[in-house]
Amino acid sequence: MSFIGLLLLFDLLLLLNLSLVAPVTWLGMFRRKPNLGIRVWVATVVLALISLFGAIGLALFVALDTYDYLTRGSVGDSSIVTVILVSVLPWVMVAGIGIWISVLTIKFEPLLLEARALGEKFMSIGREFRRFQDIPVILVPLEPRLAFAKKVDGEKFIFMTRGTANALNVEQLEAVLWHEYTHLKRHHLEIKSLAKRLLVATPWSWLAICFNHEINQLTELAADQAAEKKVGAKALGEAKDILGAYC
Repeated sequence: MSFIGLLLLFDLLLLLNLSLVAPVTWLGMFRRKPNLGIRVWVATVVLALISLFGAIGLALFVALDTYDYLTRGSVGDSSIVTVILVSVLPWVMVAGIGIWISVLTIKFEPLLLEARALGEKFMSIGREFRRFQDIPVILVPLEPRLAFAKKVDGEKFIFMTRGTANALNVEQLEAVLWHEYTHLKRHHLEIKSLAKRLLVATPWSWLAICFNHEINQLTELAADQAAEKKVGAKALGEAKDILGAYC
């Protein structure tokens, strides 16, 4: 086997390990150290993607190299089918990648439009009532208790409904703001977006399923830990009891 062939085999084994073995190993392991867990999961996914595209590139190279070797040699009637298959394979792979990218674009567009519409709607009816660590806090005149961090046109905001602001005392409100601020500061929104996109792109992938589940859990735990360090567990716990799942 050639060096490129060995490299392709190694890459495929690495991809198999990252896609199947690693998710089982990391699942539920980092509840007490969520920040470490986020780094490990992101690194696993990035390495898996590099391995995937590396395997595709190596496979194309092997196919083209094999075609070049066969066409330069003496091709008999018995091997003409092989030459045809090898010559067609790279273009089939390229076409498949192109179709996959087109399908992803179609899938992602509604998600992007929905997220953009939600941010624009809240910006249009809300008003900035304070700044928290240089982040504008937008008060939305709605009674349902809701608070979340979001980027609108690349700018960071914390959104909070009037019902939330009225239901919390000063310390509880600080706990919620620190929680949401941590999501922005530590790029949790981008990481959760990556997890969601990966799940939409490959819903059959065990890695994508586990990554999406764990990231949603770990980012919330990491934000809670940061808020606890600033205002204490009591205020955060009270705020979470009042807001439930909307914090």
